[in-house]
This record gives sequence, C-alpha cells and structure tokens, in this order.
Amino acid sequence: MSIKQLFPEIKNAIKVLIRRGADKDNLQIINDALSDPEFDNYFWENLFDSQGAKDAIEQKFYSTEMIRLLTLRSTILPETLGEFILWLTDRKKQSDHFQIAEQFQSQILAEDVVKYSNLCTKNYQGVQIIIPQVKDNVALIDGLVWLFSFKNGLWHHSYRYLSQTNFEKIITGELIVDDIWTGISDDFNNENVGDASYLNISQLFEKINNYKLASFFYYLAVGSVPERLSEKLTGYKPNNDWIIIYGHKIKKESDFIKCGLTHPEASFLLFMTILISVFVTRFSSDRWFKTKAYNSSLEIITSQVMGQEIIKNLKEKPDRKKINQAVATVLMEGLKENPHATPIQQLSCQVAKEIDSNNKCVTISPATSTSQQSPLAPVSPLANDIDTTNKTALGQIVSQLKEMIPPESQRSGEQAIKETILEIIREKDSNITNFDYIYSISQGKEAIKKYQTSKKLNVNGVMSPGGQTATRLKCDAVQKLGSQYFPDSVSDCN
Repeated sequence: MSIKQLFPEIKNAIKVLIRRGADKDNLQIINDALSDPEFDNYFWENLFDSQGAKDAIEQKFYSTEMIRLLTLRSTILPETLGEFILWLTDRKKQSDHFQIAEQFQSQILAEDVVKYSNLCTKNYQGVQIIIPQVKDNVALIDGLVWLFSFKNGLWHHSYRYLSQTNFEKIITGELIVDDIWTGISDDFNNENVGDASYLNISQLFEKINNYKLASFFYYLAVGSVPERLSEKLTGYKPNNDWIIIYGHKIKKESDFIKCGLTHPEASFLLFMTILISVFVTRFSSDRWFKTKAYNSSLEIITSQVMGQEIIKNLKEKPDRKKINQAVATVLMEGLKENPHATPIQQLSCQVAKEIDSNNKCVTISPATSTSQQSPLAPVSPLANDIDTTNKTALGQIVSQLKEMIPPESQRSGEQAIKETILEIIREKDSNITNFDYIYSISQGKEAIKKYQTSKKLNVNGVMSPGGQTATRLKCDAVQKLGSQYFPDSVSDCN
C-alpha cells in the first residue's frame, strides 16, 4: 500500500495512543510502518508536528496527550530524545508530567514490547545517541537519571541492554555503532585522555550507581579514577594503585588531590604536589623520567579547569599546554579568596585572566557565576553524616535478597536491589538521589520517616536490622523486582 493509503491509518493510531493510552493493535500499526523505508524521518516529523508536538515544545504545554505524543515521538525519532528530556525537566514546579510519561511507558511495556522489534530498535538507538550528547550538555543529566532509573520505562531496558551486553563490545571494537562511539573507543584504547567534558557523562552514571561506566568516562576525562568510584568496582583491591576496566590497567587517583580544591586545610599538601608536578613537567626528560601523560596532579586539575564554561568561552581557544601553564602560574602565585565561589570556579576565573588579561572575570557571586557546571557531588555521605544502624539494616536487606536471587540473575542482582530500594524511598522523598544517602543523618533519617509514615509504622527515622521498617522495605523491594529475581516466595513477605 502507498503512503497515501496508509497515512490515515497511521495518523489515527497515533491519535488513539495519545488519547486512550497504549494498546497492541495501534502499536502494531506503528511498528509495521517503521519497517517501510517510504515512511522516513521527514514523514514522522511532519506527522507529529501536525498533532501538536512542535507547539507543545515551544509553548511549554504539558497536557496528558502532549506528554504521550512526545514520549512516542522520542521513541520513533530517537534524535529528538534530548529535546524531550529538556522539555520535561524545564517544568520546574510540578512533577505530574513525569508520572504521565512513566505510566505511558509502562503501558507500552505491558503490551510485550519485544514483539514490536522496530520500536525497540528505535528506542535503543535513542540511548546510543543521547549518552554522548551529555558530554557537551550537562542539562541532560537529571532527566536521564530519571529516564534510565525508571524500571518500568522503555529507555531503562534499552540502557541496561547497552550497559550490560553491548558496551564492552563497542569499546573493544567488536561492535561498530557510529563515528561518535568509535571515537570514544579509540580514545580509550589509544589512552587519548584529558577531555574534561567526559566528566559530565561520568557524573550521569555515578548518579545512577553504574560505577563501572562512571569510572570509564572519568578515566577518559583525567587519566585516572578516584577512590570513591574504584572502591565500588568488582575486584577492587585497596592496596593497589590501579584498577582493571575493560582489560586496561588504570591508575587510581589520590583523594588528597581533589581535597586540595575543596578543603583549605589541604592547601599545603596541594601546593607541594603542584611544585613537584611543575618540576617534573618542565624539567624532566625521557632520560630521567618516564611520566605517563595526564597522570600528574597538575594535569588532573587542568582537566577540571578545561571543563569550566569561562575557559570554553574564551575568544581565542587556548590549547591544553597553555592552560596547563596558566594553572601552574595561578597556583604558584596563590588562589584569591572568594567566599561566594567554589575553589575550582575561582581558579578557572584566574586562569582565564592569566590567558587573556582583558577578561573581566575577577570575582564570582552566586547570581553571576561564570561556570554553569557545578562540581560533582560526593557519591556517599561523609563519615560524620552516617547513621550506622540504618546503614547496617540496609546492608542486611541487600545481602539477604542477593542470596535469594537465581544464579542467572546474580550478575545484575545487587545493583537492581539497590536501585529498587532507592526508587521506593524516592517515591516518598525525591531529595534522596543516591542509595548511600538513605543511611545519611542529614537526608536519610527524614526520608525514612516519610516512608514509615506512608506505611503506618512507628515514625522515628530509624531502621533496626530485622525490624518492622527494614522488613517492610525488603518486602516492597521483592514485590517491585518481581518473579524475574524472586520466583519463589520470600519469608516474612507472604
């Protein structure tokens, strides 16, 4: 049949899907149309715009129908996924639009989405396209954390397939995707590290507790991996100064290097490190030293500075060597104090002025910050912010459930359990962005209180190991994870 003959049927299928929700008959119509090359991207773009997609984005219109329409559009046209995420996250004061998008995705999955191979392929392509885009657009991170973490969502399943099945094949060159992913693979295999914008992708994966991919992209950014990430990897050995990722031996980053940028009491240690680094960088020769590129602390700090907007926006784009020299000069002369700026912001400001004396960045205030990129938040609460009782209870829940998981699901089991517990707690308190913060004093106790209130338990913010709150949370996790992980009944959860 021609486009003219099929067009009314396809258009009607989309109208039904966005008005009534997902159903197998209309999903099948869309899936079949995707196999016909006559229905190209131009056709789909015009069709979606005729239903209001373009106007909804431009006018920030968030009706149920438009949310479903744009969800469907970003599946069929994977290149539009980034626009969809930014549109969703741009609505700051309300969250019901996320729930509508989640519900629509769940309806599609409930119709056994695997049967719709063309839709699945398009959805998977969206994940492949969007991850590298984070490199240059930090605004995508929060939306992708939601998208990849929602377990009943379309993109969560595609993301897990990429990360667990295909990522290593892409990195090793066994699977060729596109020029962008080939470039990432080449950077890794040729040890071409030092592009600080990879830190954005690392931050994304750190937020969704995928520490292997977070470490991978952190390494591409600075040439090493910090302890906070490496200690969460399989096979981690605290006495080694290296870790293995995808067959490569990678240096672990010393924690005190980061500390110098965030804690004044470490400034002397940082100063001595910089002196040594400058000496090695400027006066070493191959005869005396065999230094590996970008592994010195000076290079690590330079990578952080290069990722700041004020450096990226300089009129004359300086090369890495020039920025490196400017960083060394500024640190030798001393960092100016500014209570309104983070040390990395102030350092970047002074480096910009060192490179271009006409640069007006002298001070930074919260309202006029020259950097749109905030430093990475710690992945775990500080030692003095940990409630040991709650930490023990959570650890016991994860350990107990992991032992009950069938062997074929063991590989992803622990992470799935943690993600599910985090999701349950976040349903009551969205301020908890990381599993470890559930047992923090500053945020976790309040979140546990909200969970206890919702379950009509004793409200005290405490989870005793084996107690009512811990047992209820364990059973809620079992229920959410379902029969894939727990085919048999779990004691205390009947």
